Order: sequence, then structure tokens, then C-alpha cells
Amino acid sequence: MTKLGQDIRYAARAAVRQKFVSLMAIVAFALGIGITTAVFSIFDGVLLAPLPYPNPDQLVLVYDTQPACATCPASFPKYHDWKERNHVFSAIGGSTNASFVMTGRGQPEQVNGVATTASLGDVLGVAPMLGRWYTAQEDQPGGAKVVVLSHPFWMKEFRGDRGVIGQKLVFDGDPYEIIGVMPEAFNHRNGDVYVPLQRKLDPSTRGNHFLVTYARLKPGVTVQQAAADMRALGVQLAQEFGNNHGIDVRSYYEAIVGRIRGSLQVLLGAVLMVLLIACANVANLLLASGIARRREIAIRLALGAGHSDIARQLTCEALLLSIAGGAIGVLLAFWTNRVFLSMAVDSLPRATSIHIDARVLAFTAAISILVGLVCGLWPLVRLRLATLTAAIREGDTRTASGGTMFGNGIVVAETALAFALLVGAGLLAKDLVLLEHRDAGLNPDHVITFDLSLSSPRYRGDAAVSQMLRTVYERLKPLGGVQYVGLISHLPMYRYGSNGEMTRAGGNPWGANSNPLVEYRYLLAIAQNI
Repeated sequence: MTKLGQDIRYAARAAVRQKFVSLMAIVAFALGIGITTAVFSIFDGVLLAPLPYPNPDQLVLVYDTQPACATCPASFPKYHDWKERNHVFSAIGGSTNASFVMTGRGQPEQVNGVATTASLGDVLGVAPMLGRWYTAQEDQPGGAKVVVLSHPFWMKEFRGDRGVIGQKLVFDGDPYEIIGVMPEAFNHRNGDVYVPLQRKLDPSTRGNHFLVTYARLKPGVTVQQAAADMRALGVQLAQEFGNNHGIDVRSYYEAIVGRIRGSLQVLLGAVLMVLLIACANVANLLLASGIARRREIAIRLALGAGHSDIARQLTCEALLLSIAGGAIGVLLAFWTNRVFLSMAVDSLPRATSIHIDARVLAFTAAISILVGLVCGLWPLVRLRLATLTAAIREGDTRTASGGTMFGNGIVVAETALAFALLVGAGLLAKDLVLLEHRDAGLNPDHVITFDLSLSSPRYRGDAAVSQMLRTVYERLKPLGGVQYVGLISHLPMYRYGSNGEMTRAGGNPWGANSNPLVEYRYLLAIAQNI
């Protein structure tokens, strides 16, 4: 232990003595380890961390399948049939996005809501940290207006007040009683608040698909068995009702991360190549430093130091640099993740699971030690200590460098890795340029958009809403710099509109159960020539 302490102190003095080499090595380590840590935290949070639900392998998504849409949501009548007639689920529930305008707490504020069936609580299996989830009775048409808050919304609006249960929030002019607050780890569809769906079962809406359906498998039932059972049910329902499509079941985990797995694997591979380049740079620096110190090392060997003593000393020096670089790299990773999540939180699945936690820090520590060992030992191998010993006895250490070929090899490896990264980045840039210049069928230049939500009791009826929108339209037209004005329910290529099965008066030209599903948007008001 005394020798190790002496080696560490000597390594610190050596790092100070060789300021330029030490600084360059720490910077290279910090960049390589920092970027690797940041990307690994994303990889870990999205792909490796378990879903924050009990027995997450039992969770599945249930889809309505159609010729042009293999993963469509359900209509409420179809969901009801699936719930009543399946044999493979212990619980099944659904949810849909719902936007509210909250008033009574300062300025009106738009709130991201999620309307769910009461049974979704049984599917996900996560109990509120305060209060309760809503009941099946509250999920009936005309039921009580109750709301469960997400943890971030609770912290933002109520500063963590645990006495929030029973208080009221006003959404779209109606008071909702707060009955629960979800745990911090719970994040369903990025909702701020959760309310009962309270949907009426109307057979005429069988073709109106809006409800994303989740289910929990019964113990012992596999995803493949559930899919086979539900496909058979889909055939039965098509025969009974017509204009019905198939059913499919997929793992919830795969449905969330399947489309992003390949991209994250490629990204992690790319940053590991960057880390290898950083290691190669540091190895070359330490090799050059070792060659410059060959007389010192040879003298120590001649005075009785063992090969293990020299190896321990040089390894300590490299480890000191790699650990310092790793510590700075962690700070860089924190900053990188913060910037990345601010841009990708709405588009990256499981973004709220991305943290630099103990698992990621353990990975960083292991990487720091590994690259330190590699960068410390490789130059040691190339210096050929036995040759140095013989050389010092002859009074000459010039023949003992032994690092030229190795240094050249490192340069070749760095060039190859950098070229591979450059080619990949070039192909990506080319794809981005092509996408940017592809004709989207519309010209977004000089177009300004904004959302308008109407919430007070004054806008309950369609006539009042239409009059308000026409008033907005008429007042926007004469504004300076405004050439055209238009109002639409959902912007093209931005969010999904409503959808339903297409039919034609006088008879459909499509075969049985083959009506196409179409997206449609309401054009509320529009100027000429827009």
C-alpha cells in the first residue's frame, strides 16, 4: 500500500511536470468519455432500464389492423368487444389525448390532458402516491368530474402540497375535483392530468378510431398466444358486424423502443469509435512521453526496480489522467443530456427515464479505468523494458525506443476510424439535405401558426364557437403585413386529425371489411387564394 501511495504521489508530480501532455490527455479523455457517458445514459434509459410498471413483460398494446394501417387505435365499440370477449388479458384499458384550458389560477393556461378508461389503472398497475385512481362508476357518461395529477404538474402548480386532495381545478369552465397524484416515475403519454374517458357506447361510431388500447396478459400467456387469440376474435367480429378489421397484439416494450433501437445502437457504436480515437491519441502522447523518459526508466531498472514497479508507475500516471478526464466528462455529459432532452423530450420514447444515475456512473468509472489501463500499458509494452535494461548497461538508450511502428499503427487506426465516422456523417448530412429540399406539397415560408382553445361556458355550442372563430378571422385579415388568413382543425403534417372508415352513398366499391381509413381535417374558415 505504501508503494502504491508513493506511485500515486509521483504520478501527480509527473502530471504537473509534463503540463502540456497531461492537459492534452485529460482533454481527449474528457471529450471521449463525456460523449460516451451521455450517449450511454440515453441508451440505458431508453433500451436497458426496465419499464416503471409491475411485471412490465406482461404489458401489451392491442391494435386495430387495416390494409393501410397495421397499428391503428380502436374505436370505442371495438374496444368494448375486445374487453368483453377476450380470453388472454387480466385487464384491458385505453386512453386518448385531451387538451384543456385551465382557468382560475392566474392567466389561462393550456394543459395536456389524457382521457382514460378507469381500467387503465389496473393495466399499468401503478397506484397514485397520493389519493386514488378513478372508479368504473366515475368513468360512466355523466359521471363525476375528477382528475388525477401527474407528479410534474403537481410540483409546478401546487409546489408539492400534500393537502391537494379534494381541491378543485377548472378545466374548460368546469370544476374538477383532484382525487390523486401519480408517482414521479409515472409518465403516460406525457400527460399533465388524467381524467375519466366517460364515453357512451354508440354502435354507430364503430369506424371512429381514437382509443389507444393497452392490456396486461394473464399469467403464463405469451404475446404470441395473445395475438393468435385476438386475431381469431377479429375474424369473428368482422363476420358479425361487417366493416370491421383485424386485431393484433404487440409487446408494449417493443412497441415503444423497437423503432429507435437500431438508431441508438448505431449512435452508441459511433461514440465508442470516438472514444477509441481519443484513446489512440492519448496512447500516442504517452508513448512519446515514455520514449522521452527512456533514460529515466532505464536507470530505475538498472538500480533495481522491477518490471512490475515500472508498470505500476506508468499505469498510475495514465489512470490519474483518465480518471480526471472521466470526472470532467461526467460534467460534460450532464450538460449534453440537458441540452439533448430539451430538444428531444417530445420525440424520443422514454425520455423521462434518461438520467445519469448510479448505473451510468459505474459505466463511466469502468470506462475510465479501462482506457487508463490500456493507454498506460500499451506504451509500456512498446518500450521493451528488457531492451532498455541491456541498453543502459551499454551506456546507450537510443536503440530502445521501439515505438515508431506502434505509433504509426495508431495513426493508421485513427485515420481509419475518423474516415468511417466522416463517411457516416456525410451520408446523414446528405439525407438531411434531401429531406429539407423534398417537395412537401406546401410552402411553409412566411407562415405563422398558433393554437386557439375556447373554454368558457360562452362557447358550449357549435354556433358560438363558429362565431368566435369568424371574429378572429375577420380581425386578423386587416393586420399590417398579413396577406392571407386561414383556420383549420389540425395543421397538415403536424398532428393527426380525426379519422374514420370511408363509405360511399349508394353502395361501397370495396370488399367486405376493406373500407379504407382516412384522416380528415375541418377547414373552419379560409381566405381566397391561400
